[in-house]
Amino acid sequence: MSGDVLLVADVRDAGTLRALEKAGGVRKLARLLKVHPSSVGGWRRVPRERLFAVAAATGLEPETIRPDLK
Repeated sequence: MSGDVLLVADVRDAGTLRALEKAGGVRKLARLLKVHPSSVGGWRRVPRERLFAVAAATGLEPETIRPDLK
């Protein structure tokens, strides 16, 4: 299989992707939250305990980021 390329789909949920896009990326969101970029980079979805901080940092509604927590 030499020459084959493995493409890995982003495993983040839509709300997390939207928050990252709004913030300008992993590093910028991490800086806004005062956490290490590797913490944010490992999120499949925004952790419950970070939801309101991410919402405040991005201007998104919490329900937009984590609709499963209504």
